[in-house]
Amino acid sequence: MDKYYRQALATGGRTAETKPKAPRAPKQIQIHDYQFFPARLQDIQDRETAFFRKEIGYKVPLPDREDMDEEEKEAERALEQQEIDDAVELTDAERAEKETLSEQGFATWNRRDFQQFINGSAKHGRNNHAGIAEEVDGKNEKEVKEYAKAFWQHYTDIAEYTKYINTIEAGEEKTRKLSHQSKMLRRKMEQYRVPLQQLKLNYSVSTTNKKVYTEEEDRFLLVMLDRFGIDGDKVHERIREEIRESPLFRFDWFFMSRSAVEIGRRCTTLLTTVAREFETADTNMTNGHAKSRVRNDEEDAEEDGPPPKKAKNGVKVCSAPLPYLHYFADKIIQNKQLDAVKNGSKSTTAETSRASSVATNGVSPKPKGKGKKK
Repeated sequence: MDKYYRQALATGGRTAETKPKAPRAPKQIQIHDYQFFPARLQDIQDRETAFFRKEIGYKVPLPDREDMDEEEKEAERALEQQEIDDAVELTDAERAEKETLSEQGFATWNRRDFQQFINGSAKHGRNNHAGIAEEVDGKNEKEVKEYAKAFWQHYTDIAEYTKYINTIEAGEEKTRKLSHQSKMLRRKMEQYRVPLQQLKLNYSVSTTNKKVYTEEEDRFLLVMLDRFGIDGDKVHERIREEIRESPLFRFDWFFMSRSAVEIGRRCTTLLTTVAREFETADTNMTNGHAKSRVRNDEEDAEEDGPPPKKAKNGVKVCSAPLPYLHYFADKIIQNKQLDAVKNGSKSTTAETSRASSVATNGVSPKPKGKGKKK
């Protein structure tokens, strides 16, 4: 019985291999496009691999592609097999060159480090190497600076590089926008001594239609944004805590129940409103200067015209357009009053009224006829 089970459970052990052992593949560096190794290194490694396959007698199989017929598959297989058959062993100089080239890339940078570099560049800007180093784990500022230099020189070697460049540019544009909004908010706050009570907003039509927050709540949000900073760490959550702790909104259930996401949306709307207010004001100011220059040019042209004519009775006849008649009438009245004071005349009222009538109608008054005594 024991003999039976001993034979049934026997594994037999390993048998000696009669086939010669194939040579081991050479140790090569796994090259990724984001590591920026020289192209010469890839060429040397491909030749080394081809010679290794020649030594082990590797035969290239037919490619498994549905878009090719049998003749095209056979032609491609024969081309690859010919490359293997013609391969030669690397020389000592080429091996030394391989070791030198392998040190010129960024072998210690993996895919995770590369993605953190892209996100850090979008967040802090492509030239802020210290800020990017804080986002990349295990890399200091010097290492990040060296990698950034190689990246911006050879980023076109990376597959789908436009996607990464667009990410960085979008992040930089967002940073510029936040910086502009922060300056406009500070400029708005400097207009008031007590912004929490005095600040006024010029709501746009779209904002007014959807407005569910009170002006007091909006003022509080802007003041908190100015205090904590627009791009501060968890700024909307900090504002939410300030709302719950403020005695101003103790009974304002709507404002106290807003989440950090809802507060962030309202803050974005308010910052856009403030920035648009100053942009509109600056535009109007620029246009106002242009209009004032045109108006001054028109007035100078009118002043260079012929002198005003005088009527027979000594009253100046105004040849200016109608909008300026009242202005000249007031001037004539003032001049008549000054002359009356100087000459001691007692008929100031009559002459003034006549001057006003002449200036207004542009016609000399007719002398009144004397009534006949009965």
